[in-house]
Amino acid sequence: MEYGTNCSLGTCSRLSFLPINCTYCKATFCEDHHFPDRHTCAAPSTLASRERNAAASPRKACEAKGCDAFTLEVDTSSRTSVGGFTHAAPRCERCRGSFCMAHRSFGSHDCKAPVILTEGQKKILAAEERKRKAQEILKKNFPGRGAAAKPKR
Repeated sequence: MEYGTNCSLGTCSRLSFLPINCTYCKATFCEDHHFPDRHTCAAPSTLASRERNAAASPRKACEAKGCDAFTLEVDTSSRTSVGGFTHAAPRCERCRGSFCMAHRSFGSHDCKAPVILTEGQKKILAAEERKRKAQEILKKNFPGRGAAAKPKR
């Protein structure tokens, strides 16, 4: 029974128990040689295009007025974007706008969207509405029996 994998680099051949595949040539390497610049990567055109596209950021610009920073959101329609994202970029909780980290909270970009109620707040408002409707029905069906009614002795 064999454990681990030898590094694909001819001069290394180290036995690695946590081998890493190069994202470009898909060969298996040790922890020291898995980066494309540390081995003779069989996909240099991919590496070159990645380096060219690093200057043209696929990230979207902040929606706040006067801000030149980029958001954490990546433009997926862009040809420069790299696939494999596992999470969505953080957005404003209220308006769902895409802002940089400095303007992400609703107070920092003058958000005009209404406040989002929590489940508890929604339940309280629903209970208050039911109570108001019940009081209207009681007042309609039993006039003169409101808060001014005298308690029985």
